[in-house]
Amino acid sequence: MYHFLWALQDDAHRRTNGTVDLLVGNHELELLQGHLHDLATRRHKHDANDLQSYEVLGIPRRRKALCSYAKFPERCMANPKGKHNCADSAGGQQKAEECVRRAWDRQGAMGSKARERFKVAVQVGDSAFVHAGLLFKLWEKIEHTKDKGDAVAWLNAHFASLVSGTPMQELADSKDVILNAKDAHSPVWTRVGRGLDEQAPTVFSGGKDQCELVKEGLGFLFGKAEGKRMVIGHNTILSGRPVAACQGHLIMTDTIMSRGFYEADITPGSEHQDPIEKMFDPRLSALETFDNVGAEVWSVQPVGGRQMQGGRCKHLGPGSSA
Repeated sequence: MYHFLWALQDDAHRRTNGTVDLLVGNHELELLQGHLHDLATRRHKHDANDLQSYEVLGIPRRRKALCSYAKFPERCMANPKGKHNCADSAGGQQKAEECVRRAWDRQGAMGSKARERFKVAVQVGDSAFVHAGLLFKLWEKIEHTKDKGDAVAWLNAHFASLVSGTPMQELADSKDVILNAKDAHSPVWTRVGRGLDEQAPTVFSGGKDQCELVKEGLGFLFGKAEGKRMVIGHNTILSGRPVAACQGHLIMTDTIMSRGFYEADITPGSEHQDPIEKMFDPRLSALETFDNVGAEVWSVQPVGGRQMQGGRCKHLGPGSSA
């Protein structure tokens, strides 16, 4: 998947001098930090050390994911606890987990490119795109003030300086707001949008509710929150379609598109294929807008049907609310 996305970046630049901006999420950070406890494991687990995963045709998803970094994945899947040659063919035989870590370290085939190609946020017209959220306290923590210019550019430069050439263990030990999973103001980890697709905002931090914090963050970025919006993922939306919350200031886009969210074993035979396609394909979603002030925003779900959302296009702003 990442190779495909990087190829899209190169193709856009080569053909039209355009850009494809890739935003880092918490799962990419976990790979860069060598934290593999969530890699293809069951989502709703009570023990962080529980590494069980659902099976696809008799093979655990986690085993398949880890072994994809071995030179001979089939051999690895047949002997997942053994040592294998990694895909990069260097450094002798390793456990599958170490093959993943080597690939995502600073000189690895994946990690070296990821450090160069990912951003934390992108600002387009009236919209700020980020994985989890851009809260006001974030800027204080990375020592950015308005007199220092473009806040998003500063944030992306700060992230680049953090990860460029930095060994995996240093990233894992860092307490920087971007990298710290326990920091409620991390643009990659904050849960400021949690539940807003189904319920009213609740107090989140500093006595302020979720929507107050979203508007405060937009006010810092744009000078005012009116007519501006933050576009995030990170918080799954059970309805399967993007939602505008906080009077249209927050657009939530994690529509659970990945079939990896299918929480059951897929056994040999075809009886599971149709239900999976019907469950996840309609959730494929894109957001369309323009880079001018006052531009409208639409969500487009090309495989969507009337049973799910009443049409394939949904207007999300300006003027939308949850």
